[in-house]
Amino acid sequence: MKAKRNILFLDSRFPVEREVCSILEAAPKGERAALLRAMILIGHSELKEHSPKPNGTGEGVQNADQAP
Repeated sequence: MKAKRNILFLDSRFPVEREVCSILEAAPKGERAALLRAMILIGHSELKEHSPKPNGTGEGVQNADQAP
């Protein structure tokens, strides 16, 4: 399979990345970069919203291996 030239290198072996490739292919030629940027920003917002919040002790977010 020939590699697609995008802002990011997407690996079509993974279902999520294959889905992103399909979405980008469906977008109009001049809008692909804007669409990819929007998807990245939406994903970042979701990660930030669902990440653990600081515990109020000034230590910030605990790593999973530091949990009690």
